[in-house]
Amino acid sequence: KLAGTGFLAALVGQRGRGKTQLSAQLIKKVAVAGWTEHMNLGSQIPCMYRRAIEFFIDVRGTFGSDTRSEKSVLAEYTTPGLLVLDELQERGESEWEDRLLTYLIDKRYGAVKDTLLITNQSAAAFTDQVGTSIADRIRETGGIIVCDWDSFRGAA
Repeated sequence: KLAGTGFLAALVGQRGRGKTQLSAQLIKKVAVAGWTEHMNLGSQIPCMYRRAIEFFIDVRGTFGSDTRSEKSVLAEYTTPGLLVLDELQERGESEWEDRLLTYLIDKRYGAVKDTLLITNQSAAAFTDQVGTSIADRIRETGGIIVCDWDSFRGAA
């Protein structure tokens, strides 16, 4: 019953646990059903799935561009009712990426937009990587779901 509340949550755990599949089912539910049973919207909600690195590549792609700005890319990522950012462990962890990710999360938080973050890290490693600001917002509005069940892909 979190959908439409501006939740920020994270799915964490080793590869093969079905985190991306869970997010795909959530997107399907939100986009198709519009969460009508919870929010009485009666219409579809725009959703976006991206790997975290794609976000940073999209922003970097604006550097020197006359046709696309950083602001327009941020608007693309802020607008959807649900944003799923997958593979957060693959980012470069530069100060620039840290600030940009925090800015994006803050914009979505202020706009009461739902956000799901996915990583192949442990909960502790993930919270260390994303920093205090994002970790506190996750605690406030959603939580970390540890996906520690057996792999759906079989034995490694």
